[in-house]
Amino acid sequence: MQRGFSTLEAVLAMAIFVSAIAAVMLTESGNQSLLADGALAGSAREDARALLAEEAARALKDFNLVNPIRNASASASARVSLLPDYLTKLVTAAATWKDELGRTHTTELSTLLTNFEHATGGDTCSSALEGDWSSPTAKSYALSPGDLLPGNEIGAAVSGLDAYHDTLYVTADEGSGATLFLFDTSSEGKPRFIASVDNARGTDGGLAGVLAAGDYAYLADSHSRDADCMPGTDCAQLQVADVKDPKRPEIVASYLIPTTTPSFVKGSGGQAAGKALAYQDGFLYLGLSKTANGPEFNVIDVRDPGSPKWLGGYGIGRSINAIVIDRGHAYLSTDDNKSGGRAVAVLDISDPKHPYQIASWSAPGAGFANGIRKIGDTLYLGRSYASGAQEEFHELDASRPEEGLPILAGADIGTAAHHASVRSLIIRDTLAFLLTNDDIELWDIGDAEHIGPAAAPIPLPEGSQGIALDCEGNRLYAASNAGDTGYVTILSAR
Repeated sequence: MQRGFSTLEAVLAMAIFVSAIAAVMLTESGNQSLLADGALAGSAREDARALLAEEAARALKDFNLVNPIRNASASASARVSLLPDYLTKLVTAAATWKDELGRTHTTELSTLLTNFEHATGGDTCSSALEGDWSSPTAKSYALSPGDLLPGNEIGAAVSGLDAYHDTLYVTADEGSGATLFLFDTSSEGKPRFIASVDNARGTDGGLAGVLAAGDYAYLADSHSRDADCMPGTDCAQLQVADVKDPKRPEIVASYLIPTTTPSFVKGSGGQAAGKALAYQDGFLYLGLSKTANGPEFNVIDVRDPGSPKWLGGYGIGRSINAIVIDRGHAYLSTDDNKSGGRAVAVLDISDPKHPYQIASWSAPGAGFANGIRKIGDTLYLGRSYASGAQEEFHELDASRPEEGLPILAGADIGTAAHHASVRSLIIRDTLAFLLTNDDIELWDIGDAEHIGPAAAPIPLPEGSQGIALDCEGNRLYAASNAGDTGYVTILSAR
């Protein structure tokens, strides 16, 4: 009996020992699996953090560079969305990984990036493309009673527009009615008329363009400087409208640019009129049509919008068609199409009282420089039709503007059958939106060596001529004219 009991004990003890060893082995194997999965998850988090750091670095260089990205292994990506304040982007980085059983997991990290540098008057266009832009939708509306305007308003041709914080500002060059119109664009569909104002009651003077910043809309006045006159609503190159209450816009300043007191910038036959606008940090940059006397480029202090003060200017000797301000430099597109001329001029404006030229660029062949945009170190330029194989769209290297603006890439938009001029342009990530004489074109610029159409051209309504282009959020707004009738076309992704 004693021996049998000892044998049974031994068998039981061996079974317990074997079970214990198996449990230890299983536990060890499980720990190794957990450790491996933990390492993979940690690596995924690092990939996501790296993408967020890359986006933050892009934001410091240019907020418009904060766009969706994917790392080389395609296992991590960042998606971007512009928040309703139009100043902040939500960036979400996601990294995928597989555990030892082949199951797929995703790690996500998010951050907010804010465009503090341009909190007032900044671009409210989302550089990040959302939706399908391969076949966008376009809806057009006439600046006429019964369409965009109520029955008591008078229709007009459009001279400019600006989309800013859910309000679309539209200007008219001349006419017997209002010249500044405000529309609510907070919802999709037709812009809803809010109010209008005549910049120069009792005259046929009009406006050439508009730029909204904060509670004010800055207006380039198209009134000709044919004769001496004192500043007033019927004699100005710049006007300021108070739009704090969009239902009651009010002209609060009319300004002529002095060169020496008491003489003013002068010209004849349409010279010295307001034409191009840019704004940054309380300073307005106004470009004029060619003057007979005085600078075409002007720096104006509008920190007190009701009392503009001229600080300094620079004579280009040509009409200024568009202005971009970036990091102490002003980039000007002009109507100079001479070989060796200044289709683009770059000014140092670090001292606003004494701007001076540091570089210029001459476009090959004929054609005026029109629309201009700067994203990061690249300057994008559209110009009027140039015959032959000349390009109407250019990408220029502006990383060291004081050393020149080398051509990086370009595209021949106009052809012998279609004399397309690029009137204005918007750059969003890998797409260039080009407003031409008679259509809106989307070009893929993701690969500088293979720039080409990204969608079929979108005709402008009623055979109208393209005038101005702007963007807010994920929508684009184009202005065009057919005779005395202006149109606004809204472009959206599907």
